[in-house]
Amino acid sequence: MSKKEKCNSSTETPQRFYPLRNPNDPGRSELIPITEEFYQAIYPPIWKKQKQMQRCGKCLCPRSRLWTCDADCDVCPHYAGEGWVSLDDAVSGSDGNITIGDTIASNEDIEEALILSQLLEALTKELDRLDPTGRKICELVEEDTSDRAIAKILGKAWTTYLYQRDGLYAKLQKALKDYYR
Repeated sequence: MSKKEKCNSSTETPQRFYPLRNPNDPGRSELIPITEEFYQAIYPPIWKKQKQMQRCGKCLCPRSRLWTCDADCDVCPHYAGEGWVSLDDAVSGSDGNITIGDTIASNEDIEEALILSQLLEALTKELDRLDPTGRKICELVEEDTSDRAIAKILGKAWTTYLYQRDGLYAKLQKALKDYYR
């Protein structure tokens, strides 16, 4: 029976191996024969960790060396994870059961938070461009001061203040139009 026929035989299972790292040279591995049961028990967690590390950019192992992976990333020469934070990283104090990604409610919350952050940055920039009267109006409106009280503080007629306030709102809306739906 040829070697090819031996491998294709349906009655025989292929020989499985486990890469045992050389303690003096972690880049070198020796293949140790293992049983099919051991293979089925040990490899799924290794593959899971390998994929997680690849997705978050911590595993830079070339494809030709993936067979040497034993999921011991700390000694692997292809590990590039120092200083990186990933959504797959475990939350400290959780025994590895909870990841940072698990603590985020949903993608919509992240998207909305980013939009609000950009809006706040743009609004702050526009408020910095205002003249002193415009800034004072915004400060008093934020403090929930009534329109008549603001007009009195500014020493202006109520209708004059309303005209200035409406012009200020229009100017801010025009500058921030990209943030409104």
